Amino acid sequence: MLKVVVVGYGHLGRWHLEKALSFKDVEVLGVVDPFEGTEKLLLERGHKIKVYSQISEVIDDIDAAIVVTPTSFHYELIKTLIKKNKHVFCEKPMTSTHEQALDIQNELKNREVIFQVGHSERFHGVWTRVLEEKKYFTKDCLIQIERQAAFKGRATDVDVVQDLMIHDLDLANFILGEKPISVSAIGHKIRTNHWDHVVATLKYASGITVQITSGRNYVEEVRSFKVMGSSGAMKV
Repeated sequence: MLKVVVVGYGHLGRWHLEKALSFKDVEVLGVVDPFEGTEKLLLERGHKIKVYSQISEVIDDIDAAIVVTPTSFHYELIKTLIKKNKHVFCEKPMTSTHEQALDIQNELKNREVIFQVGHSERFHGVWTRVLEEKKYFTKDCLIQIERQAAFKGRATDVDVVQDLMIHDLDLANFILGEKPISVSAIGHKIRTNHWDHVVATLKYASGITVQITSGRNYVEEVRSFKVMGSSGAMKV
């Protein structure tokens, strides 16, 4: 049995706990969450699970941890877990800064632990079908990806790039099989002190251009993927 703890019991923490509990070879030792009322909330949802206020209270008893806290807490948690040789699944984004990500990469060297970042959007079935339509991805094509949402008041410790656009940045590189050679962007601060609406343009060596629009202050949920080029157009 793999002994696991879920760190953070917010919007995504609830989802990850339910998934962890569904596996027969996983023993969930508890939830790590410092906020009062977590234990009561768990009981209301039918989970009689121990609640810890700090990871240090349970770290020596686990094999792995699912980190689902606000992004600003990821770095210290991940580093603490890796130093104890624990497997880690961390929700995106991995860290708040590039420097922190490089430090985590360095910590992982010569350690036999599994580390994963939760870019779950990549595994949606629709992208399998998109990848089968490579004929549309000509060197002159333009790909437009839009992801808009109403303001929900969560994930405000980061900007909309780390909150929403990060999915589509990953998808663009995944689908095209290459990384951009240039990136430009404009942004607007609307509801928070971070960028709440951003439009980014990515150019690739193959000649393909990707334009990504992400916002978290819109009137409805929008998810769209369009490809336009000499071979025609496709919309998902």
